[in-house]
Amino acid sequence: MGHGQLAISELPRIEVDTTKLFLIQKGFKDDGFEKPVSAGDNGEYRIKIKELEPVTMKLTQNMSTVACYQLVGNNIRKMPAGMTLRDNTLYWMPGVAYLGNYRYVVVMKDENGDLSKKFFSVSIEPKFLKD
Repeated sequence: MGHGQLAISELPRIEVDTTKLFLIQKGFKDDGFEKPVSAGDNGEYRIKIKELEPVTMKLTQNMSTVACYQLVGNNIRKMPAGMTLRDNTLYWMPGVAYLGNYRYVVVMKDENGDLSKKFFSVSIEPKFLKD
């Protein structure tokens, strides 16, 4: 099964994996990745960024990324504009008017060809909101 060749109908049958971590890099600085992000109590990885701030998410285990989809209610959609998947890494530069919470599922394949999935959300706050 090649990159992007996953049928959406297969998604519910794929096991959720919360054991592997994401490495996160935010902003325009190329000062390396921050500490790994682990899954929360509900099994979802949560990432918080500011409006127009790029984010890079890299898997920390030996898995190859097969596909990424946006979750909108009970619907599954393609990745949004500005998000790319390359070399086991997701890159996203949210455009203007992207504010709020966005949910995604990423599907990975291990060295044995077994599929697993991770859920993650990106919370985008206004650029000038005080912490």
